[in-house]
Amino acid sequence: YGVLNDMDHLRVLMISFTDFADLTNISNLTELTELHIGATSVTDLSGLANHPKLTVLHAQDLDATDYQIIGTLTSLNEIAVGKSGLSDISFARSLKNLTSLSVHHSEVANLEPLRNHPSLQVLEISGTKVETLTPVMSIRSLKHLSIQAPGHSDQMNQQIKQLRDRDVFVLDQI
Repeated sequence: YGVLNDMDHLRVLMISFTDFADLTNISNLTELTELHIGATSVTDLSGLANHPKLTVLHAQDLDATDYQIIGTLTSLNEIAVGKSGLSDISFARSLKNLTSLSVHHSEVANLEPLRNHPSLQVLEISGTKVETLTPVMSIRSLKHLSIQAPGHSDQMNQQIKQLRDRDVFVLDQI
């Protein structure tokens, strides 16, 4: 990955299906605005701290479990995470510019960090342990919710109805 060291002007990087394991290998790419990384050997996301200009982060199919560093990337407006050991989305609390969040196939059960989020417009949830949308009900900027959760509870069905009544586009797949 030494060839990346000379590409300090790079703005978009996609790394997939490789043995790439260490984000410090791209630490000099400080102009990155988009990073798409998936199906790699990355377990430690702390190297993301070197990329304060990131506006888009897609991190799929990683062995990482600690995603809290994402909360320091305050320029992020789009995040897609999934197929990982992710269990906590509290990083979203500090991302005031976040407009789109996709969480797929993870251990996430609690959406509380999204309560009253000031800018979130799109929320996609599938393959998680989420059982209630109560925190989502407070997001006034929300325009689109996509949720795949088998066996919605009566409470969740009622919340979906309330969101639709607020003109939020809801795609729910049971």
